[in-house]
Amino acid sequence: MKAPSSPHPVYNVGTPLTNFRDVAAMVKKYIPDAVIARLAGATDQAREGRRLCIELIREIRSIRGVRGVHVMAYRQEESVAEVIAESGVLDGRVPWYPGRDAEKQSQSQEALS
Repeated sequence: MKAPSSPHPVYNVGTPLTNFRDVAAMVKKYIPDAVIARLAGATDQAREGRRLCIELIREIRSIRGVRGVHVMAYRQEESVAEVIAESGVLDGRVPWYPGRDAEKQSQSQEALS
């Protein structure tokens, strides 16, 4: 894979695959045969799709200059936290969520009291 010339590329990983049927339309155009065989042979195809996504994120992270990935999880939003956590992209950082900063401020004020 050749990285783009952008100084701060962000890769779109796409949606973690949930089963072989989901990829049938994309097979010839986008997905390597090895990925199809691995997913088709998996007992838990949704879990294997998440593993593939995690591995892809880890591989993309090794490309010099990459600043991030975009994980789309249409109707599988609950799987994003697992994929992000297992991929290691946060390196111990806590992701932003609504109210996170307010909680930190509240905890800081309580510690000072």
